[in-house]
Amino acid sequence: MYIEKEKYEKRRRNRNIAYHVISIIFIIGALLFTVFRFGGVLFRVLETLRDLFVSIAFVAVKLFAPDLIQPTVTQPSEAVFTILPWTWEEFQVCLQTFAKLIGDKYNFFDYITLVLQILTHVSLALLPLAMIITIALLIGWLTYRKSDKEKYAAQEKKRQQSKKELSEKQKERRKKEKLPDSIPLQAFKKFEENVLHPVKDFCVRYLNSFLVRCKGYKIALILIWLWNLNVFSIAIELAAYVFYLVATTDILSLPVYAGKLLLDLFVPLLFLPVIVQLIIGLRVFHVVRCHIGDNILRAFLAKLEALLEKILGAILVVGKQRSRKTTLITVLSLVQANVYRKKAYKGMKKRAKQFPYFPWRNVEDTVRAARAKHEIYTLATCRAFVDCLRRYNYDCGTVAEQRCALKFLKRKFDYHGDNLLFGYDVEKYPTTYNDGRQIIDIFEAIEAYVKLYFIYKTPTSLIYGNYSIRSDEIEHSKGNLEKYNLDMIDRTPADIANHSRYAHYGIGDMMRYGTLMDPKGEYKFALEYGVLAYMEYAKEQGNQETNSGIKKDSKACNRKNDGHSIFLKTVTHMATVDNETYIRPFMDDHRPDSLKADIRELCTLWRIKGKSDSRIVLPGFAFEETLWILTTKAYDWIEDQMSYLHRKNTLLMYLLNKIYMPFNRYCERLANKYSVYTSTVNMWDGADDEVLKNNAKLVIPEFVAFSQRFATDGLGNYFYERAKLSKTGIDDVPAFETEKMTLDEMQALLSHFYNELGELMEIEQFVKAKEELQKWLAEREKKEKEKK
Repeated sequence: MYIEKEKYEKRRRNRNIAYHVISIIFIIGALLFTVFRFGGVLFRVLETLRDLFVSIAFVAVKLFAPDLIQPTVTQPSEAVFTILPWTWEEFQVCLQTFAKLIGDKYNFFDYITLVLQILTHVSLALLPLAMIITIALLIGWLTYRKSDKEKYAAQEKKRQQSKKELSEKQKERRKKEKLPDSIPLQAFKKFEENVLHPVKDFCVRYLNSFLVRCKGYKIALILIWLWNLNVFSIAIELAAYVFYLVATTDILSLPVYAGKLLLDLFVPLLFLPVIVQLIIGLRVFHVVRCHIGDNILRAFLAKLEALLEKILGAILVVGKQRSRKTTLITVLSLVQANVYRKKAYKGMKKRAKQFPYFPWRNVEDTVRAARAKHEIYTLATCRAFVDCLRRYNYDCGTVAEQRCALKFLKRKFDYHGDNLLFGYDVEKYPTTYNDGRQIIDIFEAIEAYVKLYFIYKTPTSLIYGNYSIRSDEIEHSKGNLEKYNLDMIDRTPADIANHSRYAHYGIGDMMRYGTLMDPKGEYKFALEYGVLAYMEYAKEQGNQETNSGIKKDSKACNRKNDGHSIFLKTVTHMATVDNETYIRPFMDDHRPDSLKADIRELCTLWRIKGKSDSRIVLPGFAFEETLWILTTKAYDWIEDQMSYLHRKNTLLMYLLNKIYMPFNRYCERLANKYSVYTSTVNMWDGADDEVLKNNAKLVIPEFVAFSQRFATDGLGNYFYERAKLSKTGIDDVPAFETEKMTLDEMQALLSHFYNELGELMEIEQFVKAKEELQKWLAEREKKEKEKK
């Protein structure tokens, strides 16, 4: 154990020595560039410092002696080679000269020669540095590999011993089971294992471990290259120009500053290789287009929010199978839940403006603490708390009574405040507010604020459902008023694990005002506010035909005596706070007629007529998508051939996976983030069949709908358990023998239609089968009577 630790320490020391040597070489190389390649940067920095000090002095004496100091920031730069015309006359001369030279063919060849000369000089300048870096990397790699062999020596020894212990039969079986690689693939894997992976690990450790630990090297390199690439000059010149604008507001001098800025940018732009410039440009383009794509998705969600505000009442979505009805109500539920948090926050701000000097933070702290102690847990308890506070303020006349009441409130609710109004000074500030329509009492505002904050601060999901829906509101808190990040587009896969909140059980008795299925249920009155999401809703409630035979006066809970329709008619009354409703049902099923009329008439009906294919709304993705399609077709064709001929254990497939899979993963992630589909929906009122909107186009972002929000097979576990009871599968079910059914095959189908045909024609085997069934039923009934 001690020997292994000593080897590890030796390996670590050797690697650190190599890292220190490489870092010193990098710094020396950067300083050589500073001296021999970027010598003019020093003079430009000195010039910008002059401009900054002159601008500051110009601002200081502007009021007293405006002509004493002349700013230099608007003058052409003398530290760099000036190629831009600074006046209109110079620009005209340059334009005439350019017009003469543009048609001269010799100038073109001179230009090509100049470019080649510059490239040659740059290559010669970079060659020694490249050689030094290569040598340093080789030294580090050799040092690393020498210790790396010791690392795997013990493992290799154990592996050889385990091989010897295997019997010959086991060796033969393993040999047959193992798929052999092709000879080129074996050679490349050895090269990859012995050369590529060690070099990669060496570089990764240097960047991610050594430079993080030894920050001096990293800071030195960053500062040197910021100097070399003229960043300091750009920043100082910007500060000088800002000081100048503060004193003069001379906007007409902007072209001069833009020209100087362009000249400063030429330093890094001309130094960086074309491939680096291209990579930086593409990266900037990608960031900008992703920002635009995110805003496009947010605009689609904003349209859904606006539509939900216009369409009133419960919403029943109907459509055929796989028309994504449940997907639509899931997205609508997520959007509506976010709307309720935003609306509650807006209502809190409105109430706070009515009494701006009231200590609303104490109210928030009290509600938060009382909620944690389960003293406030519903809107009703919020109201009871404020009523208690109101009663104490009116009834406690003496100081002793007020102290006793305050002590009780602190003990029971963890009350915050040094008086019975959360510390509000009623002698200094008013207790009423005239909003132009009515006189608002302070306790009315407190009650509204407490309820709104209770809704806004809900730590769990605002959704109830008969299937699970995942939401991911991200709460940020510093002990004061919390903030919620409700932007569903601004999410990463890591947020699914870190910030997921799942919908509450949509227990049926919560929505029954009549006979309850479980009268002793703990949660029967728990529903007050939130979003209700119910799939296959009509199957739960039924219609006139499916409910026939059910007795309304039955003692057991059924669809006729549970009072659910009364709940749906009065649902908005239970969660109206500050004249805003905070509860809404969303349901889906296959057709509206499946639902009984008194419930259907309460809903706004949405019928999904069609669903478009997915499309990607990321700007500029068409080129990548075309390349993705072409490369995917080529890869699939090669993969099919290799799978058939060589089992894919070839060097070609190995290299193709290394090249194609990163590009495929990149495109797939963008497609999953920025894909949308359009549902064409007809909307009408369920009460009077008034058409609200025909062929409405609802654009649904798939990133919001399918980022593990819900399971599209919500009843999948039921059918899974049902299938587990079977002792047979598809291979065991008999198949037809010819293209024409025999009578035995017709009878084996157990079809009502086929049995009726056989009985009408008095076919013997059908008649006999019916008689045997009737005889068996009679015997079973007889046995049941005997048991009774």
